[in-house]
This record gives sequence, structure tokens and C-alpha cells, in this order.
Amino acid sequence: MDWERYALRLNEDEITKDYIEHNYEIVTSMPPVAELTGHEFDITEGKGSEAVIKYFDSLGNSAENPDAGTIDLTKRFVKDVLEHNPTRRKFIMMAAVPDIISEGRIIDFRKNYDGENADRITIAAPLTIANSSEFGGEYYGDV
Repeated sequence: MDWERYALRLNEDEITKDYIEHNYEIVTSMPPVAELTGHEFDITEGKGSEAVIKYFDSLGNSAENPDAGTIDLTKRFVKDVLEHNPTRRKFIMMAAVPDIISEGRIIDFRKNYDGENADRITIAAPLTIANSSEFGGEYYGDV
């Protein structure tokens, strides 16, 4: 996530190696934050992005993380996430993004990511996809 789309509640110097390692431990031991069916969005005929955007619209286009603050779930957010390897599983997992943000933990912080003059964080949490022979199982979702 680009720094400009959230107001980090922590000071940068609070995101230490120990903080990140502690959050990894929490994420790997916590129960799933979402249980998906595998049929969350109609992704036929290029409608997947539209369905995700409509879903985020219905939630008020934001999710709150205790450490990262309010994360904007906008059309640009959807485009940024899905433009990199837009698989069916990634579309399904988009339904869990609000839960990942609100219950997940910061597991990475990159200052001046790729020289773009933008800092980035990664928030992760476990989730499950049920009733799908193709994707059924446990995953770690991140945004």
C-alpha cells in the first residue's frame, strides 16, 4: 500500500525488526479472519474488478487497522492489487481484504519503496477458502 493512502498510527521508529517478528508470530498462530466460499464474486466477462469495487463501495470504501489507521478501499486500490497477476484466487481473496486489514498485523514496512518516494506496508492475516476443489484450504492473505 502506498503511504499516501493511509496515516500510519505508529511512528516509523516503532516498526522495528522485533515488532515485525512479533507480528509474524501472531499472524501464524491466529485463527482465520475470514472463511470464504470460493464464489464471492462473478469474475466472468471481465466483471471481477467491478464486483470488487461495488463490494468495497457497500462497506464505505475503507477499513480500519489498529496500527496503520484507515485504509482506503478505492477503485485505485482494487486496480493496484489486481493488476499484478489477477488470478481467480486473488479475486476470491479480495472479499477478505476488509477483515485482513482490520484484524491483520503489519508484517513488512518499506521506506521509499523502489525509489518511488512512497513508503509501503504489508498487512497479513490467515483465511480459508472452503468448498473449492481448486482453492480449498488455508491461506495467508496480505494487502
